[in-house]
Amino acid sequence: MTGFNIGIVDDEDDILYSLSSALQSGGHRTFVYKKGSDLIRNIISQKLTIIFLDINLGESKSGLDYINEIRAINKTLPIIVISGNADIKTAVTAIKNGATDFIEKPLKIDEIYAVIENITVNVTMYKERNRLLDDILEKYEITGESKEISLVKENILKYSKLSESVLITGENGTGKELVAANLHYLSNRKSEKYHKINIASIPETLIESELFGFKKGTFSGAASDKNGLFMNADNATLFIDEIGEMKYELQAKILRVIQEKEFSPLGSDTVHTVDVRLLFATNKNLIEEIDKKLFREDLYYRISTLCINIPPLRNRIEDIVPIAQRIIKEFTESNNLPFKQLSHNAFDKLSRYSYPGNVRELKNIITRAIINTGNHDVIDEADIILNDTNSISTPAANLHSALFEETEILSVKKKKLEDMYINAQLKKFDYDLHKTANELGILINNLYRKIR
Repeated sequence: MTGFNIGIVDDEDDILYSLSSALQSGGHRTFVYKKGSDLIRNIISQKLTIIFLDINLGESKSGLDYINEIRAINKTLPIIVISGNADIKTAVTAIKNGATDFIEKPLKIDEIYAVIENITVNVTMYKERNRLLDDILEKYEITGESKEISLVKENILKYSKLSESVLITGENGTGKELVAANLHYLSNRKSEKYHKINIASIPETLIESELFGFKKGTFSGAASDKNGLFMNADNATLFIDEIGEMKYELQAKILRVIQEKEFSPLGSDTVHTVDVRLLFATNKNLIEEIDKKLFREDLYYRISTLCINIPPLRNRIEDIVPIAQRIIKEFTESNNLPFKQLSHNAFDKLSRYSYPGNVRELKNIITRAIINTGNHDVIDEADIILNDTNSISTPAANLHSALFEETEILSVKKKKLEDMYINAQLKKFDYDLHKTANELGILINNLYRKIR
Protein backbone atom coordinates (compact mmCIF):
# COMPACT_ATOMS: atom_id res chain seq x y z
CA MET A 1 0.00 0.00 0.00
CA THR A 2 1.41 3.40 -0.99
CA GLY A 3 2.14 5.63 2.00
CA PHE A 4 0.02 8.78 2.39
CA ASN A 5 0.37 11.98 4.40
CA ILE A 6 -2.69 11.64 6.63
CA GLY A 7 -4.12 14.39 8.81
CA ILE A 8 -6.21 13.32 11.82
CA VAL A 9 -8.53 15.75 13.65
CA ASP A 10 -10.20 14.58 16.87
CA ASP A 11 -10.71 16.08 20.33
CA GLU A 12 -10.17 12.71 22.05
CA ASP A 13 -6.51 11.93 22.78
CA ASP A 14 -7.05 8.16 22.78
CA ILE A 15 -8.62 8.20 19.32
CA LEU A 16 -6.06 10.66 18.02
CA TYR A 17 -3.00 8.70 18.97
CA SER A 18 -4.31 5.13 18.56
CA LEU A 19 -5.44 5.93 15.02
CA SER A 20 -2.13 7.64 14.30
CA SER A 21 -0.15 4.61 15.52
CA ALA A 22 -2.25 2.19 13.48
CA LEU A 23 -1.83 4.22 10.30
CA GLN A 24 1.91 4.60 10.85
CA SER A 25 2.13 0.81 11.20
CA GLY A 26 0.52 0.61 7.78
CA GLY A 27 3.31 2.70 6.27
CA HIS A 28 1.64 6.12 6.35
CA ARG A 29 2.83 9.43 7.74
CA THR A 30 0.42 11.06 10.17
CA PHE A 31 -0.19 14.61 11.45
CA VAL A 32 -2.48 14.98 14.45
CA TYR A 33 -4.61 18.00 15.40
CA LYS A 34 -7.04 18.60 18.25
CA LYS A 35 -8.54 21.64 16.52
CA GLY A 36 -9.90 21.95 13.03
CA SER A 37 -8.30 25.37 12.63
CA ASP A 38 -4.83 23.81 13.07
CA LEU A 39 -5.60 21.39 10.26
CA ILE A 40 -6.73 24.18 7.92
CA ARG A 41 -3.46 26.06 8.48
CA ASN A 42 -1.33 23.01 7.63
CA ILE A 43 -3.13 21.28 4.72
CA ILE A 44 -0.85 22.78 2.08
CA SER A 45 2.45 22.99 3.99
CA GLN A 46 2.25 19.38 5.21
CA LYS A 47 1.04 18.15 1.79
CA LEU A 48 -1.83 16.15 3.26
CA THR A 49 -3.32 13.53 0.93
CA ILE A 50 -6.06 12.07 3.20
CA ILE A 51 -7.90 13.57 6.18
CA PHE A 52 -9.73 11.79 9.02
CA LEU A 53 -12.11 14.35 10.54
CA ASP A 54 -14.27 13.97 13.66
CA ILE A 55 -17.76 15.48 13.27
CA ASN A 56 -18.06 16.56 16.91
CA LEU A 57 -14.93 18.47 17.87
CA GLY A 58 -16.12 20.15 21.05
CA GLU A 59 -15.60 23.63 19.61
CA SER A 60 -17.76 26.30 18.03
CA LYS A 61 -17.33 24.78 14.58
CA SER A 62 -18.29 21.21 13.75
CA GLY A 63 -16.57 18.83 11.38
CA LEU A 64 -19.26 19.69 8.80
CA ASP A 65 -18.11 23.32 8.89
CA TYR A 66 -14.49 22.34 8.35
CA ILE A 67 -15.42 20.17 5.35
CA ASN A 68 -16.44 23.35 3.53
CA GLU A 69 -13.16 25.05 4.45
CA ILE A 70 -11.12 22.04 3.31
CA ARG A 71 -13.00 21.94 0.01
CA ALA A 72 -12.23 25.63 -0.53
CA ILE A 73 -8.54 24.72 -0.37
CA ASN A 74 -8.63 21.38 -2.18
CA LYS A 75 -11.70 20.13 -4.04
CA THR A 76 -10.55 16.50 -4.38
CA LEU A 77 -8.72 15.77 -1.11
CA PRO A 78 -10.28 12.59 0.39
CA ILE A 79 -12.03 13.35 3.71
CA ILE A 80 -13.07 10.45 5.96
CA VAL A 81 -15.63 11.59 8.54
CA ILE A 82 -15.48 10.03 12.03
CA SER A 83 -18.55 10.08 14.28
CA GLY A 84 -19.42 8.56 17.62
CA ASN A 85 -23.14 9.19 17.20
CA ALA A 86 -23.61 8.82 13.47
CA ASP A 87 -27.08 8.93 12.00
CA ILE A 88 -28.10 8.55 8.38
CA LYS A 89 -28.82 12.21 7.75
CA THR A 90 -25.57 13.46 9.33
CA ALA A 91 -23.47 10.91 7.47
CA VAL A 92 -25.16 11.55 4.13
CA THR A 93 -25.06 15.33 4.62
CA ALA A 94 -21.32 15.13 5.37
CA ILE A 95 -20.65 13.14 2.21
CA LYS A 96 -22.94 15.30 0.10
CA ASN A 97 -21.07 18.38 1.36
CA GLY A 98 -17.77 16.94 0.22
CA ALA A 99 -16.65 14.13 2.52
CA THR A 100 -15.46 10.97 0.81
CA ASP A 101 -16.71 8.39 3.31
CA PHE A 102 -17.67 7.98 6.95
CA ILE A 103 -16.73 5.54 9.71
CA GLU A 104 -18.17 5.12 13.20
CA LYS A 105 -16.57 4.88 16.61
CA PRO A 106 -15.34 2.54 17.97
CA LEU A 107 -12.89 2.52 15.07
CA LYS A 108 -11.94 -0.77 13.42
CA ILE A 109 -8.49 -0.86 11.85
CA ASP A 110 -9.55 -3.22 9.06
CA GLU A 111 -12.34 -0.83 8.09
CA ILE A 112 -9.91 2.11 8.09
CA TYR A 113 -7.46 0.28 5.83
CA ALA A 114 -10.33 -0.76 3.55
CA VAL A 115 -11.41 2.87 3.16
CA ILE A 116 -7.86 3.92 2.28
CA GLU A 117 -7.52 1.04 -0.18
CA ASN A 118 -10.75 2.09 -1.88
CA ILE A 119 -9.38 5.59 -2.30
CA THR A 120 -6.19 4.19 -3.79
CA VAL A 121 -7.94 1.86 -6.23
CA ASN A 122 -10.73 4.04 -7.56
CA VAL A 123 -10.97 7.75 -6.80
CA THR A 124 -13.64 8.30 -9.47
CA MET A 125 -16.03 6.12 -7.48
CA TYR A 126 -16.42 8.91 -4.93
CA LYS A 127 -17.51 11.45 -7.54
CA GLU A 128 -20.33 9.13 -8.53
CA ARG A 129 -21.12 8.63 -4.85
CA ASN A 130 -21.97 12.31 -4.38
CA ARG A 131 -24.55 12.06 -7.13
CA LEU A 132 -26.05 8.90 -5.72
CA LEU A 133 -26.15 10.17 -2.16
CA ASP A 134 -27.91 13.29 -3.33
CA ASP A 135 -30.69 10.93 -4.42
CA ILE A 136 -30.91 9.60 -0.87
CA LEU A 137 -31.64 13.02 0.60
CA GLU A 138 -34.07 14.00 -2.11
CA LYS A 139 -35.76 10.75 -3.09
CA TYR A 140 -35.04 8.10 -0.48
CA GLU A 141 -35.00 10.08 2.76
CA ILE A 142 -36.99 8.32 5.47
CA THR A 143 -39.19 10.92 7.14
CA GLY A 144 -40.09 10.74 10.83
CA GLU A 145 -38.47 11.01 14.25
CA SER A 146 -40.59 8.58 16.28
CA LYS A 147 -38.84 6.03 18.48
CA GLU A 148 -39.91 3.27 16.10
CA ILE A 149 -38.66 4.88 12.90
CA SER A 150 -35.47 6.07 14.64
CA LEU A 151 -34.68 2.41 15.36
CA VAL A 152 -35.23 1.62 11.67
CA LYS A 153 -32.75 4.36 10.70
CA GLU A 154 -30.25 3.13 13.29
CA ASN A 155 -30.41 -0.41 11.91
CA ILE A 156 -30.03 0.84 8.34
CA LEU A 157 -26.79 2.58 9.29
CA LYS A 158 -25.61 -0.48 11.22
CA TYR A 159 -26.34 -2.97 8.44
CA SER A 160 -25.43 -0.84 5.42
CA LYS A 161 -21.69 -1.59 5.56
CA LEU A 162 -22.19 -5.36 5.88
CA SER A 163 -22.43 -7.93 3.08
CA GLU A 164 -25.04 -10.10 4.82
CA SER A 165 -28.55 -10.38 3.43
CA VAL A 166 -31.22 -8.27 5.11
CA LEU A 167 -34.93 -9.12 5.42
CA ILE A 168 -37.23 -6.08 5.51
CA THR A 169 -40.70 -6.74 6.90
CA GLY A 170 -43.81 -4.63 7.26
CA GLU A 171 -47.33 -4.11 6.04
CA ASN A 172 -48.09 -2.87 2.53
CA GLY A 173 -47.31 0.81 2.10
CA THR A 174 -44.91 1.16 5.05
CA GLY A 175 -41.86 1.98 2.91
CA LYS A 176 -39.88 -1.25 2.57
CA GLU A 177 -38.40 -0.15 -0.76
CA LEU A 178 -37.15 3.08 0.85
CA VAL A 179 -35.29 1.07 3.47
CA ALA A 180 -33.75 -1.16 0.81
CA ALA A 181 -32.60 1.85 -1.21
CA ASN A 182 -30.95 3.38 1.87
CA LEU A 183 -29.17 0.10 2.63
CA HIS A 184 -27.68 0.16 -0.85
CA TYR A 185 -26.76 3.83 -1.16
CA LEU A 186 -25.07 3.85 2.25
CA SER A 187 -23.12 0.66 1.51
CA ASN A 188 -19.66 0.11 0.08
CA ARG A 189 -21.42 -0.88 -3.17
CA LYS A 190 -23.11 2.50 -3.56
CA SER A 191 -21.24 3.38 -6.74
CA GLU A 192 -22.65 0.27 -8.45
CA LYS A 193 -26.13 0.08 -9.96
CA TYR A 194 -29.00 -0.71 -7.59
CA HIS A 195 -31.00 -3.64 -9.03
CA LYS A 196 -34.51 -4.62 -7.92
CA ILE A 197 -37.34 -6.97 -8.80
CA ASN A 198 -40.87 -7.36 -7.44
CA ILE A 199 -41.85 -11.02 -7.48
CA ALA A 200 -45.57 -10.24 -7.23
CA SER A 201 -45.54 -8.03 -10.34
CA ILE A 202 -43.95 -10.55 -12.74
CA PRO A 203 -45.67 -13.64 -14.21
CA GLU A 204 -44.55 -16.75 -12.37
CA THR A 205 -43.21 -18.30 -15.58
CA LEU A 206 -40.81 -15.38 -16.14
CA ILE A 207 -39.35 -14.92 -12.66
CA GLU A 208 -36.67 -17.60 -12.97
CA SER A 209 -35.37 -16.33 -16.32
CA GLU A 210 -35.38 -12.73 -15.02
CA LEU A 211 -33.24 -13.72 -12.04
CA PHE A 212 -30.89 -16.29 -13.58
CA GLY A 213 -30.89 -15.46 -17.29
CA PHE A 214 -30.99 -18.03 -20.08
CA LYS A 215 -29.11 -19.46 -23.04
CA LYS A 216 -30.22 -19.11 -26.63
CA GLY A 217 -32.79 -21.73 -27.61
CA THR A 218 -33.73 -22.66 -24.02
CA PHE A 219 -37.39 -21.97 -24.76
CA SER A 220 -39.54 -20.52 -27.51
CA GLY A 221 -38.59 -16.88 -27.99
CA ALA A 222 -35.08 -17.23 -26.53
CA ALA A 223 -33.40 -15.91 -29.67
CA SER A 224 -30.14 -15.02 -27.90
CA ASP A 225 -28.35 -15.39 -24.57
CA LYS A 226 -29.58 -13.08 -21.83
CA ASN A 227 -27.99 -12.24 -18.49
CA GLY A 228 -30.26 -12.34 -15.46
CA LEU A 229 -30.31 -10.00 -12.50
CA PHE A 230 -27.85 -12.09 -10.49
CA MET A 231 -25.23 -11.72 -13.21
CA ASN A 232 -25.96 -8.02 -13.71
CA ALA A 233 -25.83 -7.35 -9.97
CA ASP A 234 -22.39 -8.91 -9.46
CA ASN A 235 -20.48 -6.70 -6.95
CA ALA A 236 -23.68 -4.67 -6.49
CA THR A 237 -27.01 -4.95 -4.66
CA LEU A 238 -30.16 -6.86 -5.66
CA PHE A 239 -33.44 -6.10 -3.88
CA ILE A 240 -36.01 -8.91 -4.17
CA ASP A 241 -39.38 -7.51 -3.10
CA GLU A 242 -42.32 -9.75 -2.09
CA ILE A 243 -40.06 -12.77 -1.54
CA GLY A 244 -43.01 -14.47 0.17
CA GLU A 245 -44.72 -14.74 -3.24
CA MET A 246 -41.92 -16.81 -4.79
CA LYS A 247 -42.86 -20.38 -5.68
CA TYR A 248 -41.44 -23.02 -3.34
CA GLU A 249 -39.36 -24.82 -5.99
CA LEU A 250 -37.52 -21.65 -7.04
CA GLN A 251 -36.59 -20.80 -3.45
CA ALA A 252 -33.97 -23.59 -3.48
CA LYS A 253 -32.08 -21.81 -6.28
CA ILE A 254 -32.08 -18.56 -4.27
CA LEU A 255 -30.70 -20.48 -1.30
CA ARG A 256 -27.86 -21.80 -3.48
CA VAL A 257 -26.86 -18.28 -4.52
CA ILE A 258 -26.79 -17.17 -0.87
CA GLN A 259 -24.84 -20.19 0.39
CA GLU A 260 -22.54 -20.98 -2.52
CA LYS A 261 -22.50 -17.59 -4.30
CA GLU A 262 -23.05 -19.39 -7.59
CA PHE A 263 -25.79 -20.18 -10.11
CA SER A 264 -26.38 -21.51 -13.62
CA PRO A 265 -28.53 -19.77 -16.25
CA LEU A 266 -31.52 -21.65 -17.64
CA GLY A 267 -30.44 -24.11 -20.34
CA SER A 268 -26.79 -24.05 -19.27
CA ASP A 269 -24.51 -26.24 -17.17
CA THR A 270 -22.00 -23.42 -16.75
CA VAL A 271 -21.64 -22.30 -13.13
CA HIS A 272 -21.16 -18.58 -12.55
CA THR A 273 -19.73 -17.23 -9.29
CA VAL A 274 -21.11 -13.88 -8.15
CA ASP A 275 -20.78 -11.47 -5.24
CA VAL A 276 -24.25 -9.98 -4.80
CA ARG A 277 -25.55 -8.20 -1.69
CA LEU A 278 -29.15 -9.46 -1.38
CA LEU A 279 -31.99 -7.53 0.24
CA PHE A 280 -35.42 -9.09 0.66
CA ALA A 281 -38.83 -7.70 1.64
CA THR A 282 -42.20 -9.19 2.46
CA ASN A 283 -45.53 -8.20 3.97
CA LYS A 284 -46.21 -11.82 4.94
CA ASN A 285 -45.50 -13.68 8.16
CA LEU A 286 -42.90 -16.09 6.80
CA ILE A 287 -43.07 -18.32 9.89
CA GLU A 288 -46.74 -18.95 9.08
CA GLU A 289 -45.80 -19.53 5.43
CA ILE A 290 -43.27 -22.15 6.60
CA ASP A 291 -46.00 -23.93 8.59
CA LYS A 292 -48.16 -23.96 5.44
CA LYS A 293 -45.24 -25.48 3.45
CA LEU A 294 -45.19 -22.38 1.23
CA PHE A 295 -41.77 -21.07 2.28
CA ARG A 296 -38.53 -22.95 2.90
CA GLU A 297 -37.39 -22.93 6.51
CA ASP A 298 -33.70 -23.11 5.54
CA LEU A 299 -34.08 -20.08 3.24
CA TYR A 300 -35.88 -18.13 5.95
CA TYR A 301 -33.04 -18.57 8.43
CA ARG A 302 -30.45 -17.58 5.83
CA ILE A 303 -32.19 -14.32 4.90
CA SER A 304 -33.45 -13.25 8.35
CA THR A 305 -30.19 -13.04 10.33
CA LEU A 306 -30.42 -9.28 9.87
CA CYS A 307 -34.01 -8.07 9.95
CA ILE A 308 -35.57 -4.60 9.83
CA ASN A 309 -39.26 -4.38 10.71
CA ILE A 310 -41.07 -1.20 9.67
CA PRO A 311 -43.95 -0.41 12.05
CA PRO A 312 -47.32 0.58 10.58
CA LEU A 313 -48.13 4.28 10.47
CA ARG A 314 -50.89 3.89 13.08
CA ASN A 315 -48.22 2.93 15.64
CA ARG A 316 -46.18 6.10 15.07
CA ILE A 317 -48.72 8.90 14.80
CA GLU A 318 -46.08 11.54 15.56
CA ASP A 319 -44.63 10.85 12.09
CA ILE A 320 -47.89 11.55 10.24
CA VAL A 321 -47.57 15.34 10.08
CA PRO A 322 -43.91 15.51 8.87
CA ILE A 323 -44.64 12.83 6.26
CA ALA A 324 -47.73 14.75 5.12
CA GLN A 325 -45.71 17.96 4.83
CA ARG A 326 -43.09 16.22 2.73
CA ILE A 327 -45.77 14.76 0.43
CA ILE A 328 -47.21 18.27 -0.04
CA LYS A 329 -43.77 19.68 -0.85
CA GLU A 330 -42.92 16.95 -3.37
CA PHE A 331 -46.32 16.99 -5.09
CA THR A 332 -46.60 20.78 -5.41
CA GLU A 333 -43.00 21.10 -6.66
CA SER A 334 -43.31 18.28 -9.21
CA ASN A 335 -46.57 19.71 -10.55
CA ASN A 336 -45.47 23.37 -10.46
CA LEU A 337 -48.12 24.30 -7.88
CA PRO A 338 -47.83 26.73 -4.95
CA PHE A 339 -47.00 25.11 -1.61
CA LYS A 340 -50.01 24.53 0.64
CA GLN A 341 -50.14 24.58 4.44
CA LEU A 342 -52.13 22.17 6.61
CA SER A 343 -54.59 23.80 9.04
CA HIS A 344 -54.69 22.68 12.68
CA ASN A 345 -58.04 21.00 12.07
CA ALA A 346 -56.52 19.11 9.14
CA PHE A 347 -53.62 18.03 11.38
CA ASP A 348 -56.07 16.71 13.98
CA LYS A 349 -58.12 14.81 11.41
CA LEU A 350 -55.04 13.18 9.91
CA SER A 351 -53.76 12.18 13.35
CA ARG A 352 -56.98 10.41 14.32
CA TYR A 353 -57.10 8.08 11.31
CA SER A 354 -55.73 4.50 11.43
CA TYR A 355 -54.22 4.28 7.87
CA PRO A 356 -54.73 0.63 6.93
CA GLY A 357 -52.77 1.43 3.75
CA ASN A 358 -49.98 3.14 5.73
CA VAL A 359 -47.78 5.81 4.10
CA ARG A 360 -49.05 4.92 0.61
CA GLU A 361 -52.61 5.67 1.75
CA LEU A 362 -51.52 8.92 3.43
CA LYS A 363 -49.96 10.00 0.13
CA ASN A 364 -53.25 9.20 -1.61
CA ILE A 365 -55.23 11.26 0.92
CA ILE A 366 -52.87 14.26 0.85
CA THR A 367 -52.70 14.29 -2.95
CA ARG A 368 -56.49 14.40 -3.20
CA ALA A 369 -56.59 17.14 -0.57
CA ILE A 370 -54.15 19.31 -2.55
CA ILE A 371 -56.32 18.92 -5.64
CA ASN A 372 -59.50 19.64 -3.64
CA THR A 373 -58.18 22.96 -2.32
CA GLY A 374 -58.02 24.50 -5.80
CA ASN A 375 -56.56 28.00 -5.54
CA HIS A 376 -56.59 28.08 -1.72
CA ASP A 377 -53.19 27.96 -0.03
CA VAL A 378 -54.38 26.10 3.09
CA ILE A 379 -55.58 22.50 3.27
CA ASP A 380 -58.49 22.43 5.72
CA GLU A 381 -60.33 19.59 7.44
CA ALA A 382 -63.00 19.49 4.73
CA ASP A 383 -60.34 18.88 2.08
CA ILE A 384 -59.13 15.75 3.88
CA ILE A 385 -61.25 12.91 2.52
CA LEU A 386 -60.43 9.74 4.42
CA ASN A 387 -60.88 6.40 2.72
CA ASP A 388 -64.21 4.95 3.88
CA THR A 389 -63.92 1.18 3.75
CA ASN A 390 -67.62 0.85 3.10
CA SER A 391 -67.43 3.00 -0.01
CA ILE A 392 -64.24 1.28 -1.14
CA SER A 393 -65.94 -2.10 -1.02
CA THR A 394 -68.82 -0.91 -3.18
CA PRO A 395 -68.52 -2.80 -6.48
CA ALA A 396 -67.66 -0.58 -9.42
CA ALA A 397 -70.38 -2.27 -11.43
CA ASN A 398 -73.04 -0.87 -9.07
CA LEU A 399 -71.70 2.66 -9.55
CA HIS A 400 -71.73 2.25 -13.32
CA SER A 401 -75.25 0.83 -13.22
CA ALA A 402 -76.56 3.78 -11.22
CA LEU A 403 -74.83 6.22 -13.55
CA PHE A 404 -76.53 4.77 -16.64
CA GLU A 405 -79.96 4.31 -15.07
CA GLU A 406 -80.22 7.96 -14.02
CA THR A 407 -81.46 10.13 -16.92
CA GLU A 408 -79.63 13.43 -17.48
CA ILE A 409 -78.73 15.60 -20.43
CA LEU A 410 -75.83 14.22 -22.46
CA SER A 411 -73.31 16.94 -21.55
CA VAL A 412 -73.80 16.30 -17.80
CA LYS A 413 -73.54 12.55 -18.27
CA LYS A 414 -70.35 12.91 -20.35
CA LYS A 415 -68.81 15.07 -17.62
CA LYS A 416 -69.58 12.46 -14.94
CA LEU A 417 -68.15 9.66 -17.04
CA GLU A 418 -65.03 11.72 -17.75
CA ASP A 419 -64.60 12.50 -14.04
CA MET A 420 -64.98 8.83 -13.15
CA TYR A 421 -62.41 7.79 -15.75
CA ILE A 422 -59.91 10.51 -14.79
CA ASN A 423 -60.17 9.62 -11.09
CA ALA A 424 -59.58 5.95 -11.93
CA GLN A 425 -56.48 6.85 -13.96
CA LEU A 426 -55.15 9.15 -11.24
CA LYS A 427 -55.42 6.34 -8.74
CA LYS A 428 -53.81 3.90 -11.20
CA PHE A 429 -50.77 6.15 -11.60
CA ASP A 430 -50.49 6.99 -7.88
CA TYR A 431 -51.76 10.57 -8.46
CA ASP A 432 -48.78 11.44 -10.66
CA LEU A 433 -50.29 14.25 -12.74
CA HIS A 434 -47.56 14.25 -15.38
CA LYS A 435 -47.78 10.50 -15.98
CA THR A 436 -51.61 10.54 -15.95
CA ALA A 437 -51.76 13.42 -18.43
CA ASN A 438 -49.29 11.65 -20.70
CA GLU A 439 -51.30 8.41 -20.63
CA LEU A 440 -54.53 10.32 -21.31
CA GLY A 441 -52.92 12.22 -24.18
CA ILE A 442 -53.68 15.67 -22.79
CA LEU A 443 -51.61 18.59 -21.53
CA ILE A 444 -50.85 18.77 -17.80
CA ASN A 445 -52.63 22.15 -17.56
CA ASN A 446 -55.78 20.65 -19.09
CA LEU A 447 -55.73 17.78 -16.60
CA TYR A 448 -55.28 20.15 -13.69
CA ARG A 449 -58.30 22.22 -14.83
CA LYS A 450 -60.42 19.08 -15.12
CA ILE A 451 -59.70 17.87 -11.58
CA ARG A 452 -59.98 21.20 -9.80
